[in-house]
Amino acid sequence: MSVARVIALAARYTPWTSNCFPQAVTAKVLLGFFGIPNSLFLGVSRDSAAEKLKAHAWVAAGRVKVTGGYSFDQFTVVGCFVSLHFPS
Repeated sequence: MSVARVIALAARYTPWTSNCFPQAVTAKVLLGFFGIPNSLFLGVSRDSAAEKLKAHAWVAAGRVKVTGGYSFDQFTVVGCFVSLHFPS
């Protein structure tokens, strides 16, 4: 079972709201545990209808989306956390 599927399944059964941020942090920890290089991105976007800012978090391992989808076209990246552990 893939990391993304495990996180999506666990998010449905948590007693708290498991939106994009806790899912992204969990993915980063699990991928780091398995030694898979990854990046956690934090982004913001302006919602023109409600005149509010929207925030989103997502994780990618290379070109593979793990959580949060490919959100680079919808959100401006304001933070990026890259894993320093690379498998040998």
